[in-house]
Amino acid sequence: MINDIKRIDYYFLLIIPYIEPQLFKTAGFDGIDTIFLVLKLICAMLISIEYIIVKKFKISRITILMFISQSAVVLSTILNNGSMKRCLGPAIISIVMIMLGELVFSTYWKNYLIILEKYLDILFLVHCITLILRFLGVNPFYTNRASFLGIENRWIYVFLPWVIISFINSYVKIGKISFKAVMTYLCCLFCLLITWSVGAFLSFIIFPVIMYLSRKVLSRINIKTFVSFVAFGVFNYVLVTGKLLKFFENFIVGYLHKSITLSGRVYLWEVVLKCLSEKPLLGEGVHSTSYDLLYFYQHSGCIPGTAVNHPHNHLLNIAFHGGYFALVFFYDYNVYRLC
Repeated sequence: MINDIKRIDYYFLLIIPYIEPQLFKTAGFDGIDTIFLVLKLICAMLISIEYIIVKKFKISRITILMFISQSAVVLSTILNNGSMKRCLGPAIISIVMIMLGELVFSTYWKNYLIILEKYLDILFLVHCITLILRFLGVNPFYTNRASFLGIENRWIYVFLPWVIISFINSYVKIGKISFKAVMTYLCCLFCLLITWSVGAFLSFIIFPVIMYLSRKVLSRINIKTFVSFVAFGVFNYVLVTGKLLKFFENFIVGYLHKSITLSGRVYLWEVVLKCLSEKPLLGEGVHSTSYDLLYFYQHSGCIPGTAVNHPHNHLLNIAFHGGYFALVFFYDYNVYRLC
């Protein structure tokens, strides 16, 4: 038992470099960002070694599926003369995070999630301090939009797992949602509200509704996770093809005061769908940030707000970089993992 507890602490240390505060990537802290990069590479190697030793060379299906999906992205990058430097990092991280997850859930995972939640609590407190400094006009960073966990709604990268882990720990410990979990949820909701990040804000509102329906409506259906994931796929399809937006046009424009294009996202999705119609198997591959900025801007008709380096949709992002081949294996991985 002692060895397992020590192993949990070790696994926690291995994930810390991958929860890098976005401030170090956006506010001129290049030296610290480089340190995090080196630590990520070291931890990736340590996780791989630990996985092989613990699993005795028995690689799980979900790890293989993720490996195949990311291999498609790497292959597409090579064939399209893309940026291997920008491609390999996320590909390796995607795989080793699956490995680390398997290692964690093979031991005292409840203790691990408790430790992780406390660490995320600390990150949020530091984040709040930088926000207060911003509102007081005391900002030591080169951009006025910077805060500890990133600019604008980039906080969601930490907020989302923080909320989910809080809910999980709450249910495991007392069998219901605790006051702490509710406060965590409300803090995240408030931070998104003050920046008026509509998409993330609405998603956070919908989250407990879906969670409630999943527990009550589908609680007796053994394939409830499969049904949920298929529904998620269908929802994404009707969203990116524009079928859903027409239905909610009055609400989006009249009440949320947002463009029906969702700040230009519709144009980005059209660009990816057109790319996939021309390169369905392996997509465009991963290129430099400057390449993506120009690619989306030009292929969107030079519309303001479309000079970005990703299409603002995770499934389309995978398909854009690795084609339908990568997307199918990624989806298969998620369905197998959940079911």
